[in-house]
Amino acid sequence: MTDKERETELREENAEEREAVRNDEGVVLVGDERGEIESADTMVETEKKDLEGGYETEDEEDMKSGKREKMDEAEDTLGRFEYEIEESVADFEDEIPTERNEIPESSDDSSEDEIDKWLLKTKYKYHSCTPNGKCKLLKSPVIARLFLDKLRQKADLMPEEIQQIIKEKWKIVSTRNQCQRGRLLALKWLEKEYEEQFAHLRGYTHEIMVTNQGSTAIVDTYKNKAGEDVFKGFYVCFGVLRDTWRGYCRPIIRLDGTFLKRAVKGVLLTAVGHDANNQIYPIAWAVVQSETTDSWLWFIKKIKDDLVLQDGNRFVIISDRSKD
Repeated sequence: MTDKERETELREENAEEREAVRNDEGVVLVGDERGEIESADTMVETEKKDLEGGYETEDEEDMKSGKREKMDEAEDTLGRFEYEIEESVADFEDEIPTERNEIPESSDDSSEDEIDKWLLKTKYKYHSCTPNGKCKLLKSPVIARLFLDKLRQKADLMPEEIQQIIKEKWKIVSTRNQCQRGRLLALKWLEKEYEEQFAHLRGYTHEIMVTNQGSTAIVDTYKNKAGEDVFKGFYVCFGVLRDTWRGYCRPIIRLDGTFLKRAVKGVLLTAVGHDANNQIYPIAWAVVQSETTDSWLWFIKKIKDDLVLQDGNRFVIISDRSKD
């Protein structure tokens, strides 16, 4: 056999030994690796038989404990990894500015029944809708609360004026009927408010008498057919004003009356004097239902008693009736 033939034969033998064999996973193995896998499979089969027979070796216990330790480490690592990812993503979202053209997140409110509070989970960062001036929250009770003080000062405020103020101040469109209903509701509240204030009138007179020693405060009433007290007049003269007028002012008293134009009608009667600078000095005033002879006589009698005018020989009384 020639050297060339012998070399060819050796190559064929090596090729047979290195013949590729595919395992279960499709990996190509050569001869040495195939032997190692066969021995490993034999060991696994032996271990399976031992486990089926209820026999456990020390190696098995070591393997199980090692597996448990690895599983615990894996869970800890996974937990830390999830926490770090969630935290970093939250920070990352806060740092990214939201573009105006982006679709905003939906707004979701939820209430916690246990603590009776509302939580805002998500919100709209930008609104792309065009304002149309309409607002469902603008109802007659809201209008009444908004214009309560204005109607207290100006009871004849018309619905058209209220409508214009709402448009100019809050950029909201309202109807005349809405404004009219709100106006009437506010006037109804004011009427009830006046009734409550009149109920405290006697308490007010008592406070004047206590806090201003020497003052005079009187509430005069009369009985109606039902036996109820009806307001007739309210008179006030502070002691300090009275004493100052008697000591330092001229002996002149000017009487005048004016109509009250608020929701509670009536007439305001006043008595004023002149000080050393020839300026007006208030002495006393009263509120009565109407300007009549009886109401004027009632008011003058109260002044005469407070100022100790007696027969009035040293004093001059002037009224708007003197022009006649």
